[in-house]
Amino acid sequence: MTRQRKRNKLTTLNALDLVLSGYDTVIGSDFIIQKKDPYNADIGHLDPLSLRTFDQNFIDSLVSLKPIAKVLIPNNLKDLLEKYKANRNLLLGFNEHASDIVIDHDIKAAKELQNFDPYIKKVVIRNHSEFCLFYEYILLYRKVNYKRAIFQYSEYFPDNNVYNALLHSNLALLRIDEVLAHGAIKTINVIDRHEYLIFDETLNRTSKAGMFLVGTLLNIDSLYLINCGIIFLDPNSFGGKSILTLFKKHLDNLRIAKTCNNKTMDCAREVFGIALRSGCL
Repeated sequence: MTRQRKRNKLTTLNALDLVLSGYDTVIGSDFIIQKKDPYNADIGHLDPLSLRTFDQNFIDSLVSLKPIAKVLIPNNLKDLLEKYKANRNLLLGFNEHASDIVIDHDIKAAKELQNFDPYIKKVVIRNHSEFCLFYEYILLYRKVNYKRAIFQYSEYFPDNNVYNALLHSNLALLRIDEVLAHGAIKTINVIDRHEYLIFDETLNRTSKAGMFLVGTLLNIDSLYLINCGIIFLDPNSFGGKSILTLFKKHLDNLRIAKTCNNKTMDCAREVFGIALRSGCL
């Protein structure tokens, strides 16, 4: 039987935290999260205790991290936004073509990420955000015929800046430090400790200073943006802290790697898998 809870409880806890703490239904201003039968694929395959293990000292170090290289905020943010829009449209065009690879590799990838449901024998993808993350894992963070899948799709844009940016992209853990005008966000990448000015209109509208996000950082014509798969993390919630803590054992290897390598893929597999199974997207 579903237990209804008073809405005023939502003022102090993240919705995911409430579900993990035993509430069957969480109702917000624009969403409803409802726990279902434990054998139903809709709730994923994650032990709630997996999101209650974190290292607070490590979290504090990420929150207080100082950059070793700062970025200057230019005066022409509005002009750069137009350049961003053009690059984003090119990126969307590439992803629409290349998303066919999901059909060929979905079951194998889902078993790696553990979002394959053995009861119904299907991949569990519950919304567009999860699909984008799942697609990103297949394209950029797993190997097909001993090479990252992105190398198999040069025929789509053999000479395009977007394709080259994806080839040289890398996993980023970004702390949002300031939300600026015209779609710009000032961030620090925890991995290389450099500040980056990224452009994304949707992220700009939904981001808050102090939040973290996991995504693939792209450099197209010296303009930084994030590819389609994004994980938002609140450093004050159990779920956010626990996923951030996963980076602790990977951070040294990620800092050594100048390009995406096997260690990067190991980290992406673990972090993306937890995100897909926890329902945090």
